[in-house]
Amino acid sequence: MAIFSPNPIAIGLSESNYINLKNMFQTGDIIRFRYTGARARILADYLDGSYKVLLLQDNDEIIAFRDDIVSEKNFKGVEKSSVVKEIGEQKLKKLSTEELFYSKEELEQKKKDNLKQVNIQKISPKIIQEQFPEEQAKDYYIPVFKETAPKNSGVWLAFAQQAEDSFIIYLVNDSNFSFNFEFTLNLNGKIVQVLKQQISAFGYFALSEFEYAMLNDNPIIELNCAGLNLKEQLKLKYKKWISMQHEVPIIGINCRAQLMFNSSRMSNYKTSEKEDIKNYTKEQLKNQQKENSNHHKNQNLIQKIANFNKELDLHAEVLLDNYKSLNSAEIHERQRIALVKYMHEAVDLGVPEVYIIHGLGEGKLRNTVQTILSELKSLGKLKSFSNEYLEKYGFGATWVKI
Repeated sequence: MAIFSPNPIAIGLSESNYINLKNMFQTGDIIRFRYTGARARILADYLDGSYKVLLLQDNDEIIAFRDDIVSEKNFKGVEKSSVVKEIGEQKLKKLSTEELFYSKEELEQKKKDNLKQVNIQKISPKIIQEQFPEEQAKDYYIPVFKETAPKNSGVWLAFAQQAEDSFIIYLVNDSNFSFNFEFTLNLNGKIVQVLKQQISAFGYFALSEFEYAMLNDNPIIELNCAGLNLKEQLKLKYKKWISMQHEVPIIGINCRAQLMFNSSRMSNYKTSEKEDIKNYTKEQLKNQQKENSNHHKNQNLIQKIANFNKELDLHAEVLLDNYKSLNSAEIHERQRIALVKYMHEAVDLGVPEVYIIHGLGEGKLRNTVQTILSELKSLGKLKSFSNEYLEKYGFGATWVKI
């Protein structure tokens, strides 16, 4: 599958550096971590020297840096990090998690730098005293945003510092979409906060407080934008936390942040699938009425039903002859169009049941299938559909009853 390649100048890289970076690893490559030997698969290239990877042993998504990984075929064995070489393996076993990554001087400097980067100011003492005990009030701040020009980069979660170990989570919408969203915070497997709200284009919204100590509670943040058919999960662990330093558009500060949906991913849903289906249905109903008025055509219809393929395989290599020349967004759009046309043909013919083969993967294609089928069901065109275990397909197909 081809990888989407933006303009290197637009992301701040020289063309030569961009080419070297792109050729380093590609989506789907199996890599190894230099200092642990852990195996992982590349899920996404952030084009800044870091990658989103899936740890194969733990089935967990984290950020990996280019200097810390090698391709599996070039992996010669676990290397010693500079920390291990400097202080020795025996002493390393007694260090805290933070000390594994930074010296004492570096940790102290990072705390000072974080406060400078966020550009904080004291809150009114009256407001603080109403919310916090007197001994804590002096330690709390509010972030000061610069409100910079939008870059149309997508939707961010930003952790703006309000005290040494306390943050406010903001949803930053650096896109021209206004949408409803659902924010969920999960600690130790339990949902502790749910927020449903709307955010305007190129706006930001305060979601929740986040304490540094929560990193010990296996925090998981889910962001669901049903109107855009987008859903993403952020699992916060210490390694990921220390890598999440970004300059966030709109609010204009450097802080812990994660890009949840990029603008190209959002633009895939600019055209309403619901309207596509309704318009297509109206057109097909007109054609069907004409066909039903002619007995000869009805006999042809019976033959069409007998020859109709009850399976639609949406895998790119099966569906598209030129899939290697397309990027992931283009492939997904062609899969969506193929499914809409196939389902309307099945509905018009009155085929009793069909099977949509979408595989497992990251679930994006499966979610699109279920969205389209839900719209058809709401229009009264389907009886039911389910993505359950089937002997022939496992969980990689949806069974549709018409």
